Amino acid sequence: MDIDYKRNIKDFYDFGDVLGQGSFSVVMKARNKKTSEVFAVKCLKKSKIRDLKRVKEREIAIMRKVKHPLIVSLLDVFEDELHIYLVLELVTGGELFQKIVESGHFSEEKATKISKQILEAIAYLHSNDIIHRDLKPENLLCVGNDASVIRVADFGFARVLQDDQQTQTQCGSIHYTAPEIITGDSYGKSCDMWSIGVIIYALLTGCFPFDDDDPQKMLDRIDKVRYIWPKEPAVSASAQHLVQHLLVRDPSKRYTAEQALAHPWVQGKDVSSLKFHTSYVNLLDVMNKKNKQIRAT
Repeated sequence: MDIDYKRNIKDFYDFGDVLGQGSFSVVMKARNKKTSEVFAVKCLKKSKIRDLKRVKEREIAIMRKVKHPLIVSLLDVFEDELHIYLVLELVTGGELFQKIVESGHFSEEKATKISKQILEAIAYLHSNDIIHRDLKPENLLCVGNDASVIRVADFGFARVLQDDQQTQTQCGSIHYTAPEIITGDSYGKSCDMWSIGVIIYALLTGCFPFDDDDPQKMLDRIDKVRYIWPKEPAVSASAQHLVQHLLVRDPSKRYTAEQALAHPWVQGKDVSSLKFHTSYVNLLDVMNKKNKQIRAT
């Protein structure tokens, strides 16, 4: 497809501060010259992208299709010889877990509200035959400073799977990746539900269920679903019940997004009133390390 050079992003936006940087992209703040509205622009360096067609036909096509209040919106796309530019809704609160680490404490009630938002967003995606495949703390952005409202972001590994179709592509970040992806088995929408189970566990405990300094031992723990609940903080039986139905080795027996949304804990019942006071050292250590990625092919 020929590039339309007549439409230059710099004719429409003034670029500002760098908001974040990855291996093949930079996210910058940008102001619309006509309306003065501020957005985030993800600048993808084409020379660093192994499969440019996949980015255009999957990530961008999916983001154009997705319209939900709990998912970061794609407003426009530009392209030149060197870059593809995604103009995105600006979410200023930062990453969810970073906010929790900074606060040093939170309540199970707050964890319930956050979990419900994640589940609502994923239920919407799954109803539209879209799997995210890279749900993790870095891809959950806070709208405000109190981490009470989130947006699901980054559709780099997302894919459309129609009519109960499955795939075998290995991708994601190991701490959050379902065992069937790691082992190379066929999988579908339920892979996202495993990732949500890991995220909820981390929200409730301040650590990850399958973390280990030895990567092979961590993979073995994931495959065998070997994890324990710490004695402190004391997590409610209802919350544990939900996670136990998400971290299930057999994908067919894992809760769907709709089932999880109907769970009493997500609905605000049987929720502990205790506030969790913890340093989140384990969680912060993992966040500060580069998560080992399983590259999509």
